[in-house]
Amino acid sequence: MTIKVTILERDWTEVGVRTGVVGFWKRDISKQFHKFVEERLIKQ
Repeated sequence: MTIKVTILERDWTEVGVRTGVVGFWKRDISKQFHKFVEERLIKQ
């Protein structure tokens, strides 16, 4: 799993998640992780 966090502006952060090996992307796992992060950020 590769996670890339980029601060775009003061109140705007981009989170990129990549799972699987090169050439085979496990999109469902990536989406699950995005949802996990989103739920925790909303609580802040």
